[in-house]
Amino acid sequence: GSAARLVLPGWVARFLYRLGDLAAMLGWRPPMRTNAAKEITRGAVGDPSDWISLTGIHPQSLAQFLALNPATVQEKWFAGLYFAKPAIFVVLPFFWIMTGIVSLTTGYGNGIGLMQSTGAG
Repeated sequence: GSAARLVLPGWVARFLYRLGDLAAMLGWRPPMRTNAAKEITRGAVGDPSDWISLTGIHPQSLAQFLALNPATVQEKWFAGLYFAKPAIFVVLPFFWIMTGIVSLTTGYGNGIGLMQSTGAG
């Protein structure tokens, strides 16, 4: 079948590209950053005649290439779960930090009681 297309308003795309830049500053290198936006806007430029004469291969458009190479099951799963990774990078540290705070404050007495009931400490 044909691929689904999602057309975003320009302001949403710019926000997402800047969010990617922020994630890169925090150590994660997502492919969606402002530099990628510049390259997409610029497009593939150049004269392919040297390539064609050397290899005999005629370059295809992105749409032609994708039509000839449909996504595999693995690629569809990866695409569907792609945004789970940044969510995990936000949720897990928050969970661990909150667990530490609770363990050292309101849950401290319960934790000590549990350890003593097992013979530890």
